[in-house]
Amino acid sequence: MKKYLPYIPYIAFAIICLLLPKDNLYAQQMLDRAEMEKIRTSIIQERLQLTAEQAKNFMPVLNRYRKEQMELRRQIMKLRRKSLVMTDEDLRKAMEQEFDLREKEVALARKYHKEFLTILNIRQVAELYQSELEFKRLLLERIGKGTRPPDEMD
Repeated sequence: MKKYLPYIPYIAFAIICLLLPKDNLYAQQMLDRAEMEKIRTSIIQERLQLTAEQAKNFMPVLNRYRKEQMELRRQIMKLRRKSLVMTDEDLRKAMEQEFDLREKEVALARKYHKEFLTILNIRQVAELYQSELEFKRLLLERIGKGTRPPDEMD
């Protein structure tokens, strides 16, 4: 039995691959998400004209911000999905929770805005916000062409 232990991960991977359909939607979404992040990153780096030092310091901060922002948005979406089956009182509470989460989003944006300014100049930060709008515009164009964007985009 011990001689087969090193092969277990490979066997498990093979079984999973066989069980998944060829047009696995989740796998496609993951590829789309990765592709979209590459596009977003390239837009930002091009528009902000980051130096090597700025890119080294800025990109991890931006990635942390996006991760925290995405978590807040997931919580909001989770509340909204549950709202269809809630009582009126639970729905009122859920709406209050959503307002609290939206306030946390604003606080998060302010926090990271200050952190961005420690790495970038004010024009680059303004360009960052514009590049995010450009990225959203590209997503909307992609939706118009019938291609599904990543789930966490607002």
